[in-house]
Amino acid sequence: MSNIEIIYNHFLSVFNSLNNSLDSDAYKSNLKWLEDYQKTNNAWYISVEILKNNEENLDLKLFSSQTLRQKIIYELQDLKQDAIELKNSLTYLLFINKDKPNPIIIQLCLALADLAILCDEWDNPIEEICELYGKNSEMISILFQFLAFIPEELNNEQLKLSSRKAKIKEKVLINNIVNNIIDLLSYYAKESCNDAKLKTNINNCIYSWIKYKAIDPNTVIESPLMSYILSELVNNNDIDEIIGNTLNELIIISSSSPKTNKELINEITPTIFEISNYISNITSEDTFLVYSLIFETYAEYNIYNIIENYDDYQFITSSLIKLYSINVSNIEISYHFWTLLQEQLNNIGYQVYKPQFIEVYTILQEKTLDLYKMISFNKTCDISLDVLEIMFQNCFLMLNENELLNSFCESFKNELCGKNEKGDFNNVSINNMEIQLFYLYSIIFNLNDDHRNIIRDIIKMIPYFPNNNKIKNLIIKIIGDLSEYSYNNKIEIESQLNYLITFLENENDRYQGLSSLLEFTRYCGMYLTNFLDEFCNFYLKVINIFNYSDLYALLKSICNILIYIPKENLYYYQNKLNLPLIEKLNLFTSDEYINNPNNNINTITCDIRDILSYISLLFSMKLKQNISINESHPLVDLYNNYHPVLSRILDLCQNEERIIQELCNCYIDIMNTCTYHILPTIKNLLEKIVIMYNNTKFNCYLWVFNQSIKLYMNESKKDTYDFLLNIFQKITNIIFSINSNELINYSYALEEYFHLCNQILIESPSYIFNEHSIISQIIEFSWQCLDLNNIEIEYEIIDLYSEIFNDYNIDMLTSAINYDIIKNSIKTVINLYIENIEKLLSTNLASGILSLILKIYDKSSEELLEVMKELLLDYSNLLNSEESEYVLTAFTNACRNEDEDEISIIFEKLKYLFNKKKISSSQNYI
Repeated sequence: MSNIEIIYNHFLSVFNSLNNSLDSDAYKSNLKWLEDYQKTNNAWYISVEILKNNEENLDLKLFSSQTLRQKIIYELQDLKQDAIELKNSLTYLLFINKDKPNPIIIQLCLALADLAILCDEWDNPIEEICELYGKNSEMISILFQFLAFIPEELNNEQLKLSSRKAKIKEKVLINNIVNNIIDLLSYYAKESCNDAKLKTNINNCIYSWIKYKAIDPNTVIESPLMSYILSELVNNNDIDEIIGNTLNELIIISSSSPKTNKELINEITPTIFEISNYISNITSEDTFLVYSLIFETYAEYNIYNIIENYDDYQFITSSLIKLYSINVSNIEISYHFWTLLQEQLNNIGYQVYKPQFIEVYTILQEKTLDLYKMISFNKTCDISLDVLEIMFQNCFLMLNENELLNSFCESFKNELCGKNEKGDFNNVSINNMEIQLFYLYSIIFNLNDDHRNIIRDIIKMIPYFPNNNKIKNLIIKIIGDLSEYSYNNKIEIESQLNYLITFLENENDRYQGLSSLLEFTRYCGMYLTNFLDEFCNFYLKVINIFNYSDLYALLKSICNILIYIPKENLYYYQNKLNLPLIEKLNLFTSDEYINNPNNNINTITCDIRDILSYISLLFSMKLKQNISINESHPLVDLYNNYHPVLSRILDLCQNEERIIQELCNCYIDIMNTCTYHILPTIKNLLEKIVIMYNNTKFNCYLWVFNQSIKLYMNESKKDTYDFLLNIFQKITNIIFSINSNELINYSYALEEYFHLCNQILIESPSYIFNEHSIISQIIEFSWQCLDLNNIEIEYEIIDLYSEIFNDYNIDMLTSAINYDIIKNSIKTVINLYIENIEKLLSTNLASGILSLILKIYDKSSEELLEVMKELLLDYSNLLNSEESEYVLTAFTNACRNEDEDEISIIFEKLKYLFNKKKISSSQNYI
């Protein structure tokens, strides 16, 4: 038995056992084997042979067709002189598999299309396939499948064509033969009436060539294809969705050229008008959707004609309303047009046309109100309320705003007077009020100062509305959203606040009540300082009742008021709010409490974290009063009160990461507020943090130090500057002490450490040249970390290199850092990109690496090219001298042209060449 037969039999065994394996490890092992198999040269031959034979295992054939396509995309270079032979194999495979399921045909067509694009040795591929398959009636349908993929694959990022190369390929493959393709499509479109499969493939081909702009809209308009597309829209009750999409694409693409757009609109308008006459007779849901999308697109991109020539285009707005009437879900398609139309009609210069659309928006308003009623009663209706809000906003802005609001106000008065003998509201009144409140809620952000009197009258009625859940929730939301308007117009501030407060003690209403209270105090806080005592007392009452998020929202609302009080009152309220927190912390951290077996340690942990979060909130207030922070400021005094208990928590809970994280966040907020006025205690904290970081490696300790760098690192304050560098040195020593074999276990610590290094260079760029700088050691250490294959660490290291190799430093680096270290750093970055290119493509990291390379070339091109030469020499066993010279020349040209795409493609080719030896050796493995 030959070697290829052994590999083939083993491949069949692995493939067949893949889906039958109940063992997870065995499944992963087989999957890995198949992935490796696909990278071998043997996979070319075996895949072709499987597709040639009469094997009925369709899964096997599909896998083989996918393998061929994958190898064409990633490994076509390996074939070189065999590429033409592969083309012959693919055209033959398509012929003998023409009756196989479509997924296999699709993969083979994609493989042939990718080969046509990537194989420079294949001259005139489109013409050749058209000639080959065009003579065979059995292959015509497949020909159009193949053609449909050409423009799509030219835009496929997997093929890794630079923008320049893609344009060249488009010119060679498409531009010179586009008229022939149109003639071919036009001819067979007429002949496809009785062949559904052929018609589908023709339609897909037309759509693809239009969507990817392989065919210019002008060319389509002037060709028989235009008539074909329009005839397909009116001659068939069950319309192919792709035909509708094709027309929509034509409309959208032509909109960039007023002349072309006008010609297209003139061409298609009679057909659109014809369709409008029998919309009511549509029975197919799919056809209804196609027409809905066509009318919306036509209307949106013909909006100026519709406005300026209302009589000629009234059928469009009438049709959209009719579509809405037939199926209310149509509004989720057409609402965008109604919004654009409203916005345009309210623009200066178009308001003269507004009156003729009043009736349209009156009808829309009635239908949308009816739709809201239906949604309110029908819980299964899934139309988005957001769409209804937008529609109500459009109607409000188009119709008489004051008249509408006055009608609401009068309606509310009448409904509120309509209680029965028992003092209850009937269901009709409740439903009417709910609908009108939802409308009001929708248009809140469209109110202006002219509406304040009406809004004030409506707000005054709030306490008298029914005690109905939907109505209560709407009013609470209205108060929250109306906050800015209420602030600007000083509308019933206290009565709105009182309404919100009544819902805070009710657990069912509390969430929405607090959400609105938070928004209300954010805008109206300055008018609510008289309520501070009431709020503080309420806070003290519920501090042991509310859950964390509710108490946090309440405390934040109080802070929104607190920021407006004078400095002399701030200390009083801060003490009132913080005293119970301090008492709780002292209790929770006491030995007696912790050692009490009845107290759950997890509960204690959560309680401490919550309190620390509240403290952070109280320190992160942005005071509105013009008060400068100094050593006697209430917040500094407050910190001094907290300091002993915070220090105890740090000692007591040093192994509880969740508590330490919250504590560190708390310290960061305190530092941001109190800055230099607490620096002595912060220095002590940092000294302690170093010791604790050495024991636990909790990242949050580095957060605190990172913030200290931002706040305190100032070269003009030498003592503090030297102190911070000393702390940085200690932290670096801890990181460097991690055993190289265990680095992978500290990936989060490394990511945070390199982020810290970045921050050092951002705050003190000259640190690189400082006599105590350890930047060389950090760079050398970073090489080890790049080998960990962790993308987050790689991001931080590349950012670090970008800071090091910035425009200011790059000319002076060699005097501060050993040149070999710089050189090896660049090599490491390039190797990182090459080795991980599949993973990095289309990521910000890839862009960062390519930008860094271009930056280095811009400042020191010769040094970079020397590095590139050395890198190629490292792979001399894989590259011959001719290949190395080609790569270096291409790399130089790409850098000179500042073409990141081309550099990326060069590195992809290098990756392939570097893997070639491994692929070659793996051909014989089993």
